[in-house]
Amino acid sequence: MGAPFLANSQAGFFYPFNLLLSWLETSRAINWTIVLHIFLAASGAYVFARSTQGVRLSIAASCLAAISFGLGGYLGTQIEHVNQLQGLAWIGWMFLAYEFSTRKNAESRIQNLAWIPLAILITFQLLAGHTQSVFITLVGLGCYAVWQLIESIFAARPNGWRSYALRTTHYLLPLLLAVLVAIGLSAIQLLPTLELTRNSARSGGLPANLAVSFSLDPRLLGHALLPDYEGALPPAVNSRRSSRWLR
Repeated sequence: MGAPFLANSQAGFFYPFNLLLSWLETSRAINWTIVLHIFLAASGAYVFARSTQGVRLSIAASCLAAISFGLGGYLGTQIEHVNQLQGLAWIGWMFLAYEFSTRKNAESRIQNLAWIPLAILITFQLLAGHTQSVFITLVGLGCYAVWQLIESIFAARPNGWRSYALRTTHYLLPLLLAVLVAIGLSAIQLLPTLELTRNSARSGGLPANLAVSFSLDPRLLGHALLPDYEGALPPAVNSRRSSRWLR
């Protein structure tokens, strides 16, 4: 019977870089997009680290940030999931675009449309076709915006509710506008995907056990710092480690 191609957002049919590389042989296009997006991820982390307002890092520290993000395990494990790599590669540039929008708004408010670059980058993420990557990035941007807002309130000690409202608007409105415009720009992909979802096995929702599958178990947080916490590693790995220590 076949399956929808355009309506499946994970295919990334409307993602601009997929369209640009569509004339290449499939294997070569995949290789090029992997290299390109690793470069985008690393360069975005570097530029953001060098440009962050109030915490501008040194060249060496910014290079470390670029290497850690662009060539680290987080992105490295996504190389076989091309659409995830494509979406996550824009994280650094999106944080930089948010910084740009708040700096410009301080000078002339929202009318200068300084949030448009952020809207375009969110659109790229949506068109890349991995919803979880968009969710992760927007939650991170939201936390970053709230942190900036709280920091500015404690630094300036504004008087009256109008001052608080202006500061809240200054830090949160650019992100909200960018998300709304990005949804509109991505409608060419989101609407067919929504129709496909309504006609799929997930249209009636998921059972609780399936909905929480692959979620983070709080009991496993210790493994992030100590992989062998409570015997997480296989016995063969433990035995090899023990033999090394015995030597």
